Amino acid sequence: MNRESGDILDYVVEVTPEKAREISLKRYEGYRVLDVKGKEKAYTVTLEDEHHRVTVRISADGKVIEETDRVLRDDLAREIAIRRIKEIDETAELRDFPPTATGLRSFRGARRSEGSFSTGSPET
Repeated sequence: MNRESGDILDYVVEVTPEKAREISLKRYEGYRVLDVKGKEKAYTVTLEDEHHRVTVRISADGKVIEETDRVLRDDLAREIAIRRIKEIDETAELRDFPPTATGLRSFRGARRSEGSFSTGSPET
């Protein structure tokens, strides 16, 4: 506290897992919290809405709040992938759908022996 003006120059707040959850839900209204991890230095909160899964890092003092990851939900990405491969080849099947950092997926079908397409960038 500044003795002359009475202004508070800095404050100390310790964020708990419950407070990290609360801070995240304020910033990401309409999302639900899937997981809260961490202690002491920072918390990582994973949230999800109908389209995206988001990971947010919250510093232990609550001053730094940053989105570290945003991806399409797996079920939505799978639905988009099936729709896209059917546009290319009606007989194509989606057998394996592992998550990738790039958002690229592979497929096999009658018209092409192999191919790939994007279900959207990880930031989408």
